[in-house]
Amino acid sequence: MFLKNYSNNPHARFAAALVVFLTLSSLFTACLFDGNAAEPDDDLIIRQVSSVNSLEILANANNTLALRSSAGVPNPCYEYSHADITRDGSDIYVNIFARTLKSTICIQVLGQIEAETEIKVDAPGAYNLHLVGEFQTLDTTVVIQ
Repeated sequence: MFLKNYSNNPHARFAAALVVFLTLSSLFTACLFDGNAAEPDDDLIIRQVSSVNSLEILANANNTLALRSSAGVPNPCYEYSHADITRDGSDIYVNIFARTLKSTICIQVLGQIEAETEIKVDAPGAYNLHLVGEFQTLDTTVVIQ
């Protein structure tokens, strides 16, 4: 070992070990904090779910509808991101989105996520609910109380 030459002097041996440690630490730190490293958002993939497969109504009161839906995603590494809700008269469109990291290595099989969404309306009544997936949409009519 290169420190063998310093075996008779413990202070010199300690100093040499300290120099090696500091050199390796600075190299490691430089690799971790590379100025060219991607920002966290650059590594994020957000996409609309492939399909909406099921719907459960959790609550229906005070002009508010709480939903839980099950949706298909490209692989099991995706998780629920958000839902975009738009209205056109009595039609309510819920577009569900999932997210994952580009850098994640994941098995290539279809996955499922659960999404909880709350919808508020101005007045009680019957509404056509469309939970929109990229390839399959779930449509139903609900009466919001």
